[in-house]
Amino acid sequence: MLLEIFLVLLSNLNYKKSNSKQNFKYFITQFYYSPQQKIEKQINISENLKNNLVKQENELHFQIQKLSKKYQNLIQMQYLIKFRSVLLCQMNTLKNNLFIIKLISIHIKLIRKVKLDILEQHNRKRLTSEILYFIINNKNKTENQN
Repeated sequence: MLLEIFLVLLSNLNYKKSNSKQNFKYFITQFYYSPQQKIEKQINISENLKNNLVKQENELHFQIQKLSKKYQNLIQMQYLIKFRSVLLCQMNTLKNNLFIIKLISIHIKLIRKVKLDILEQHNRKRLTSEILYFIINNKNKTENQN
């Protein structure tokens, strides 16, 4: 058994320093421990690996949840962006409508002014015609009296 350990040590000299320590530990455990201890050691190693895998699985699950939240946030952002664009279009439409309403109100004011001007002209003509009628009537009356 010592000869085997010695051979293993000699074979480890060919490896790099870091590997030689690991290999040395592995081969020492192979020769030093009893079969029952080897099995228990393997069971411990398997349980450690299993625990590591469970930790990694939990970490992955957590990462997946984070990513899903980010994805949901992205989807909400997309909806918000679309909603914003729709709102902008509606605002532009409202601005255009407001501009049209202003134009119409200006047009109405102009029409009223023109209408007032026309009425004023008509009233002037009427007044002028009434004054002329009155003058003519008065002239006829005065001539009739004379």
